[in-house]
Amino acid sequence: MRDILRVGLGSGLGGGLRSLIDLLVINLGLGALPISTFFINLTGSLLIGYLAGLWGNDNAIPTNKWHFWVTGFCGGYTTFSAFSWQVMDLLRQGEGRLAGFYAASSIALGLVAVWIGLSFANRRAAQ
Repeated sequence: MRDILRVGLGSGLGGGLRSLIDLLVINLGLGALPISTFFINLTGSLLIGYLAGLWGNDNAIPTNKWHFWVTGFCGGYTTFSAFSWQVMDLLRQGEGRLAGFYAASSIALGLVAVWIGLSFANRRAAQ
């Protein structure tokens, strides 16, 4: 039951932060391309890579932290469903090249962000 509460609390905080970033991007007038989702998914990938690298190096992953931060916070913060909808919406608007660029760069840079996060964690562990 505690793990479920940790996931719920982390998800609420991650989703709340995502909502604040969306509002900030809209208020700054940067909403032409789904910039907030792109930023959120890349920073979430960086964080999950860092945490996985930090905690994955141990034999015993701290499940209470994992449930809160990885499953909960990162799960609530990042958004594959919004990303998928935005790609589909760009396609529906006849913006095939932009949709392809957005999808490809999100996936490629997301993988790079996870790798960078893992690298940061490995450097920290080596110190």
